Amino acid sequence: MHFSGFALLSSLLAGLSVSTNADPGLTVAVISETEFCTFLPPAPGEIISDWEWDGVAFCTQAIATAPGAQILPAGFILSAHFEQGPDYVQITGVINPNIYVNATDEGGQFDTRAPVNATCAGYTSFVNLVEPSNPDFCIRCCNGDGCPTGKSADGCARIVPGDYSGPPVPSQSGVISSSGVPSSAVANFSSILTSSVAASSGLPSSSMITSSLSSSAAPTTSSSTVPTSVPIILQQTPTTSASASVASAIQASDAFSRNLAPATMALAVVLAVAVVVF
Repeated sequence: MHFSGFALLSSLLAGLSVSTNADPGLTVAVISETEFCTFLPPAPGEIISDWEWDGVAFCTQAIATAPGAQILPAGFILSAHFEQGPDYVQITGVINPNIYVNATDEGGQFDTRAPVNATCAGYTSFVNLVEPSNPDFCIRCCNGDGCPTGKSADGCARIVPGDYSGPPVPSQSGVISSSGVPSSAVANFSSILTSSVAASSGLPSSSMITSSLSSSAAPTTSSSTVPTSVPIILQQTPTTSASASVASAIQASDAFSRNLAPATMALAVVLAVAVVVF
């Protein structure tokens, strides 16, 4: 009886020691498929590999052996499959990459080395990967050599083999563009801008242009004829022979004028002599 009491006291002191020595936010725990933790960057939208040394523990709920851990965002975990062996426990599953993380991020790895002083409660080592672009996550805590930490490029499926089944990722209402603005908003703004420019400049909008092109695809007769109100002289171009006739008439008139001038002068002289004589 005395021995049992001593053993119980030792266990309580050991548990107290573990809780006291655990750094807040740096301890994860894996207990069941509904009670577990994973490391994540401290702020939303960050690239995981950039924060491997400064990750923060997030858990599905408050867990006594993971002091200081934050609570995972609602909807972030889509599936979680718990597995336990003689010297390890693990969780594998699917995440929603549209919540908290960057959906295009290929992911990164947290482990016993990074963040500094990071631990998994009750185990000597752990390896934890989050891969938004897949999108999956995994965490395995070990009391042996079953948690390799130098193979992060291999990904969850190879480092922590397990069940990665889960529901499809929920669709987003608007896909984010490279500028950070939903593409649907960009499209609406473009449409409004086009209409505004067309209205202010008197130019037809794209829909009016399309309608105009479709209605004028087959040329009409009126488009290729000269309006009847235009004077005939503008519709006809003088021929070469007509131009020559006009030129000849002008030349004849000049010749007549040159021949008429001397005759007129002679007649005037004759009349003057007659007046003097008579």
